[in-house]
Amino acid sequence: MPFRSWANMMIGILLFSLTLSQPVIAGSNQNFTVEIQPREVRNPEVGQTIFVSIQAEQTSSVKGNQIVLKYDPAFLEFKSFSPGNITTGSIPLNLPPKALDDGYYQVEGGSTIFTAAQAKTEGTLGIFTFEVIADITGSGTSILVSEVVINASSDDTDARTFGDDFGVKLFQVFSNAIFDMEI
Repeated sequence: MPFRSWANMMIGILLFSLTLSQPVIAGSNQNFTVEIQPREVRNPEVGQTIFVSIQAEQTSSVKGNQIVLKYDPAFLEFKSFSPGNITTGSIPLNLPPKALDDGYYQVEGGSTIFTAAQAKTEGTLGIFTFEVIADITGSGTSILVSEVVINASSDDTDARTFGDDFGVKLFQVFSNAIFDMEI
């Protein structure tokens, strides 16, 4: 009996180690990169519209995408999301903003097509529109990219997640008489 329990334990360890050593298979777009435009907005004014464009490069086959952004609702109001040009004839998929525990709001936008994935190497994933609703003072505020997902099919998905340092910074720039002198 001790041999049987020892053998069962060894088989269990072997099976467990095999599950841990399974290779992770990356998707068709495993090398994609993300860019955001603009990276900063200087001297934003109340009522100003801010367009945030999210682009992807080094893609190969795109059927859909999902983008998650965070922003401070004390300064900004989400207005809309429009799909980009990376997939022709795409249908927008977006969720309304939701409050997060840290006081920020999260908004998700994306798109999909109902046909086969399209061979694209780069393009705009989507454009988010915000309105400045309060004076931005002090160190400013940001619209942050949390995650970007690109899929070539329902089981071929690649994602990038970002910390609190990738996004659009909105801030005031005050003129300095020493640096702004006319000669």
